[in-house]
Amino acid sequence: MAFTFPLALADFFDGLRLTSLSFALGENMESSQTGGGEVLTNTTGPRLWHGGIQIAAHTVQDMDQVISKIDLLRQPGRSFFIGDPYHANGAADPDGSILGGNTVMVDKVRSNNRELKLKGAPHGLRVSSGDHISVAHGNSPRVYDYFRVVQGSKFSSTQSSTATGWIEVQPFIPTGITTGAIVRLAKPRLQAVYVPDTFSGGLRKPGLLADGVRFKWRQTLR
Repeated sequence: MAFTFPLALADFFDGLRLTSLSFALGENMESSQTGGGEVLTNTTGPRLWHGGIQIAAHTVQDMDQVISKIDLLRQPGRSFFIGDPYHANGAADPDGSILGGNTVMVDKVRSNNRELKLKGAPHGLRVSSGDHISVAHGNSPRVYDYFRVVQGSKFSSTQSSTATGWIEVQPFIPTGITTGAIVRLAKPRLQAVYVPDTFSGGLRKPGLLADGVRFKWRQTLR
């Protein structure tokens, strides 16, 4: 059966032998300067994540399997899921054993669109500064927003649920994220597309080896 898009983590990204990965938050900001020397800035759109992937050398056969899937993505409208393996779990729960199989959801979103509360994880679990989380919301298409925690909080039990205090994140929280949206503290992910004309590598060498390949990616909200 033909692959469907976005490619699941198991169908592409999780199988890559990475030698390096960059995972950065873009700015989407323009600036100008007045005659008096004042620098003016203005937001031009949502801040999107972007980066580069470098894949280790393989045998020619193994590398051809990797390249075949990259080629699949080098066309308009084709996306894949990606996550930062260095942030697969939070700093306070590095092996995911505290979270276990609990389902975490958005409890509240503050009007400043920078802070939210989460609910559903075990009492005492901390969401730490620097952790990565993702939130899935909407339908047709489903949107996957990805955040880095600026100020964390821990889950505390009440009579009705277990929820955090206010957690500040970047980038801004879009209006589509509301109470009940599903949150990933473990293996957070976003939807990405290949950046055109960034593929390189795969040079064949004696001994049936192929150089590693590299390409750039950019988050998509569609």
